[in-house]
Amino acid sequence: MFIEPGMKVGTKRVFFPDIVICNTREVIAVIEIKYQPRALPSHDKDLETLRILARNRRRVSVSNTRFRGPAVDAKNYPMSEDVLFVWAGIHKKPQTSYESEEQKLLSHRFRVLDDCFLQLHAETDHLKRPSVFSRVN
Repeated sequence: MFIEPGMKVGTKRVFFPDIVICNTREVIAVIEIKYQPRALPSHDKDLETLRILARNRRRVSVSNTRFRGPAVDAKNYPMSEDVLFVWAGIHKKPQTSYESEEQKLLSHRFRVLDDCFLQLHAETDHLKRPSVFSRVN
């Protein structure tokens, strides 16, 4: 697991997703997290990052090189063909919950995320327990 690793796309653009999970050979999940318990979720920047990484998945990898201390098994992890892109948020419940079929998936504008995107929500509501659920396309 890598926390905010730099993922380079091409020669100039570097993205820093919140969490990247690898097995022993490759990246299996890229996760963006938002913690805004009293506000509606902001997700445009996160989804744009996931879209670009998904579109360029064959050209993106993560390295476990270290900035300090001895290098231990420095290795590059390419993205799996079956990588899962996740947006997870703790946020205020909107007028129409994201759990409702009336709400489109957050990834609805990005076809490259079809069949590989999961959204997780914990919607907060004043004086109530959060509603926790997932949606997948």
